[in-house]
Amino acid sequence: MSNAPLLRQPLPVRIGRRLFAWVTLGVAASVAASCAADEGAARKPNIVVFVLDTMRADYFSFHGHERELAPNLARLAAESAVFEDACSVSSWTAPATASLLTGVYPDRHGVTRGFLVQIKAAADKAGAGGAATEEIKLTRLSQKTKTLPEVLGARGYSTFGFATNINIGPEIGFDRGFGTFERSDDLPAEQVFERIKGWKPALESGDPYLLYIHLNDVHKPYQRRDPWYTARGGVPEAEHYESEVGYMDEWIGRVLAELDPDDDTLIAVVSDHGEEFMEHGNIGHHMSLHPEVNRMVMMLKGPGLGIRPAQHRAPVSGIDFAPTLLDLIGMPAAADAVDGISLAPILRAAADANALEAELEARPRIAHRRGPDDFNMYAVIARGWKYIQSPRGRALFDMTSDPGEHDNVIDAHTERRNALMRELDVYRARDYDPGTDGDEDVPWDPDLVETLQNLGYVEVSDPNAGN
Repeated sequence: MSNAPLLRQPLPVRIGRRLFAWVTLGVAASVAASCAADEGAARKPNIVVFVLDTMRADYFSFHGHERELAPNLARLAAESAVFEDACSVSSWTAPATASLLTGVYPDRHGVTRGFLVQIKAAADKAGAGGAATEEIKLTRLSQKTKTLPEVLGARGYSTFGFATNINIGPEIGFDRGFGTFERSDDLPAEQVFERIKGWKPALESGDPYLLYIHLNDVHKPYQRRDPWYTARGGVPEAEHYESEVGYMDEWIGRVLAELDPDDDTLIAVVSDHGEEFMEHGNIGHHMSLHPEVNRMVMMLKGPGLGIRPAQHRAPVSGIDFAPTLLDLIGMPAAADAVDGISLAPILRAAADANALEAELEARPRIAHRRGPDDFNMYAVIARGWKYIQSPRGRALFDMTSDPGEHDNVIDAHTERRNALMRELDVYRARDYDPGTDGDEDVPWDPDLVETLQNLGYVEVSDPNAGN
């Protein structure tokens, strides 16, 4: 059978050695479905996905943390393929998660803003002494873009989703494709475990299943979780965060023990982005694309699917997650159907793994953060360098000698800077219309605003004015 997409839009543009396409993940799924003559020959593997909201990669021992905060995940990592250099497409939940579930960048899936309170400075609206105004806006997931649960549901999977972040819900379109979906804002992992236990009879009904669990425990507001809390004289918020990691890890272990997955089950653990604790002067994940917020967790386990436990240094992105999962279960997306690349050859140590690693090394990775008043921050990461551009200015970092990104060398390496600027220009020239209606106003509700305030989802019109 041919893997050519059913539809083609105008010729895609090239960024590095990777083609950016104009068709969606759903097209690839339709093509794959058309040739599934042996649909019932073997039972498809179950899939369990944990999204750890706001989880810094470097707070895990298997990514270099000096203390063991998450023993259950460390044991899982030892049995998994772990990517050491995975970066998110953004630094907050809505766009980053949309890319995880679609395999495309935010300009294609359309989600550039989730639930967010925008405080407009008085000077912006009415001059000095005027009253500030507040707005809540979001953008919805494009109907042109199919999500992972939509694709899997169309291929015979029962799909279950449980989310605890306010952004992961029907308002933005994250419930699409789930046969069973529940969101309970900021519900702790202990109670999520009880809900998942209640779903167990349905999970064991006989159909292959996708179980998506989105945990919000390490997100603001940070809580002290005993016995995992240790005071060490550092940033207090970071110490509370560490205890939240331990708490969350405990209940992830219990969920996995309850599910008792077999070797053919695909288990994936990813984070949408990280969190800053004063590395660049702030606490949280606001207008920044530095590594503490832009680096993400990505590990996959499935010995029955040929996944070999290993630490991989290949540079990967959140857009690679969906095409990798589909490829691992025998439903590969066509190469021009997604922005991401399937990492399955690397996970299985296939003959073409070295060639794929070379392609990933050459490919630029893009990150985007949209702020109030259409403030747009972009990052391009390629070949050991990172370029950041926003209305605040421009910066270039040598990620080999300066992994923390504190020494802006943009004036000393003009050739590197210009090359990455060209990569960004090519990306922005895609001019892809996701088919959304743009920003949408959310009805004002004091309780909702208080929830968003507690989560840190408040920004001011001048991004330089603070978090």
